[in-house]
Parts: sequence; structure tokens; C-alpha cells
Amino acid sequence: MSEKASDRIFSALQARIIQGEFGLNGVLTELNVAADYGVSRGTAREVLQRLCQEKYLISHPRKGYFIYNLSQKDLVDITEVRFALEKISLRLIIENCSDEQILSLRKYSAETDTRLHPDKSVSAQFHLAMAEISGNMFLHDALVNIVNTAIRIAFSGPEREINHQAIVDALLARNLDEATRLLQLDILDPTVFADMNAVK
Repeated sequence: MSEKASDRIFSALQARIIQGEFGLNGVLTELNVAADYGVSRGTAREVLQRLCQEKYLISHPRKGYFIYNLSQKDLVDITEVRFALEKISLRLIIENCSDEQILSLRKYSAETDTRLHPDKSVSAQFHLAMAEISGNMFLHDALVNIVNTAIRIAFSGPEREINHQAIVDALLARNLDEATRLLQLDILDPTVFADMNAVK
């Protein structure tokens, strides 16, 4: 089965999970996915394992693949790691990037309707582009799954105002404190931030 077909099935299942079609306790099996999409069990397994890697599903051998429901602690842990890594991105951008590189981030300003595919959202693209221009590809690679998981969670909740332009302006001014403050407003849900502080 071609990579294109497995990508198509991945996107379709991803959208169905985000839409809540399977419910909080839904279970998928290789046989069902293979039958639904007319592919081999091997291809179905590949897609389901990829959904596990990206925290959409969790595998229970001989039982199936269950919808992955993040606990409040999971959310706090993901947010804490993401915030720490993105602060490194901000510092590296200020230290190493030209104004032109920073200005390239301005193209990620207009949010479009990507609620079914949060990994394609302007917000996900903006935060991953910051990591990319930081010059540290290990940082970018570490953030990919974290950002996609965090964005998916954010998309399942109430919509929040995003102000990436203000972060770009702070980066252009080489103001790390202001860029960090704006990053905190952008990515930290107030209840998660309170939970993070309570743990410390």
C-alpha cells in the first residue's frame, strides 16, 4: 500500500477522533480499519501505530486501540515541557537570527478553519517555524509531537485569541522577557499554568 494511502487513512481517522465520532471510550481494531478503508491489516496496523505515536490512541494488545484521553497531569506535563523548549527557541532566535528570518514568521498570522486537522493550524506552524529558525533541529524535532498534541487539546476546548504578531515584534526588539511573557499567554491555559505552579 502506498504512503499516500496510509497518509489519507491517517488523516481520516485523525479527523474522526477529533470530531469525537468514537466517543471517549472508543476502540478501533486492525480488522475494522482494514475493512472500512479497503486496505491490508498491515497498513491498518501501521496507521493505528502512528496514531498511537501521536497520542490519539493507546494500544492494548489483543484488545484493540483505545482513544487516548489525556489526564490533567498529562496536560500539565506536556505544557511544562513545551514551554521550556519554546523558551529555548526564543533565546536562540534572539541570539542568532537576522531580522529577515524573524520577519518570516509573520506569514503565520491568519488562523483558518483547521479544527479537524490541528497539526495544520497556523498556530502549530508558527511554533514549529520558531523552532526551525532557531537553528537547532533537535529542538524542532522534539517539539513536533508535543506541539501537535497541545494544539489538538487546545482545539477541543474553547477558542482562544492568538497574537503571534506580538511575539514576532518582541523577537525583533530582542526582548526575551517580553517574548517569554507573550509565549506564556499564547500557549498556557490559565488553569494549566496554575496547576504547573502548584506542583512547584
